[in-house]
Amino acid sequence: MVTTGGSGRFRQIAALVVACAAAIVTLRAVRGRSQALSPEGRDFNPAVSAAANSSFKRYCDAPHGGAEAPPFQSSSSSVQAPANSSTRPVRIEPKAQQILDRTIQALGGTAFLNAKTLTTHGTLGGGSGGIVYFDSQVQFPDKRRLAYGVAKKGKLIVVINNGELGWEIDRMGTVSLDSEDIRSWRFNNRYGLENLLRLRIHEPGTLAQTAGVDFVDNVTVNIVDIVDATQNQIKLYLSTQTGLPVRISYRKWDPLINDWDEYSDIFGNYGTYQGITIPKQISHMVNNRRVSEIFRDSAVFNETYPPGIFDDPTAPK
Repeated sequence: MVTTGGSGRFRQIAALVVACAAAIVTLRAVRGRSQALSPEGRDFNPAVSAAANSSFKRYCDAPHGGAEAPPFQSSSSSVQAPANSSTRPVRIEPKAQQILDRTIQALGGTAFLNAKTLTTHGTLGGGSGGIVYFDSQVQFPDKRRLAYGVAKKGKLIVVINNGELGWEIDRMGTVSLDSEDIRSWRFNNRYGLENLLRLRIHEPGTLAQTAGVDFVDNVTVNIVDIVDATQNQIKLYLSTQTGLPVRISYRKWDPLINDWDEYSDIFGNYGTYQGITIPKQISHMVNNRRVSEIFRDSAVFNETYPPGIFDDPTAPK
């Protein structure tokens, strides 16, 4: 079970996320912008812009197949595999393969592996206060439409991600997400639960091996160490009792501070929908600090979405 830190802490989280959402709308109103901005950037006062965009990415940019996006990813970050990775075989230790196979079965087996879309509804909290309601539509592996707001109905802000493209819609109009926002989401979406277990571990050049047994988040776990095709290091913590994922940890080098940033997604309160088992609570940690939590109230797999919901909202119809 994931520890949330108590109701008092969660009320504090709620206040900050609500303020964050309001700040984004207010800043746009001050700018008087009713037309879409170009992809080159947002012409905020730099000090104000940095605070607003940091809050937005941290609390409101959730790839709901996985966990919430962390703060700004540096321009050196990449999700591209090394040029020679396609020539290297996938190497999975036999014992690690057995553990991973058990996890796939616990998550739903073929139904989990073949799911095309995931629709979820619930609440989203930040690391310092506040909650917002969200509706999320995900088409695996890299399309997502997230609507969120302080009320269950009439959500004010919509974020769309479509591979290397992205947009944000609110009552003032549509803006293209800047490259840092998109890079941040793509990095975290790459290591979301579904993409990690369905795609990453099968990419040429990937290495997976066992790393013993430990006690993590109050659960006894098997640890599988993974080095993916981009040479990033991932640790997968899997319950010895159920086989279900307890935590995914991964890291990325930050040249600005000349050190590693450590990311973790913590999973709890599993539920089964249409034969597929998913975590209903996901906590996202950055450098051992909780920056967001997702609480799913409902989930539906393999819905057919209307055409164009992940496309550029400003494109001619």
